[in-house]
Amino acid sequence: MRREEMTKLVNEDLKHIPRTKLYDTQADFRLTYNALRRRGLALGKTKEETLAECIEHLKKQNPSWSPSYDRSYFSSKTT
Repeated sequence: MRREEMTKLVNEDLKHIPRTKLYDTQADFRLTYNALRRRGLALGKTKEETLAECIEHLKKQNPSWSPSYDRSYFSSKTT
């Protein structure tokens, strides 16, 4: 997959993970998702697999954190 295509897909996904005004775990979520999604695309992972990996990683650091994202977007079976 070309870099431009990858960037377009990742940016579309990130529209469904809200930003926060402060630097917090939600901001880490967006940063981590961005990095893992790019790597995941190269490996053939779905956005749902990447999302689960991100949440698992961040919950290890902050178990009480509750992620904010568009659950309907990330429950589809498309990449």
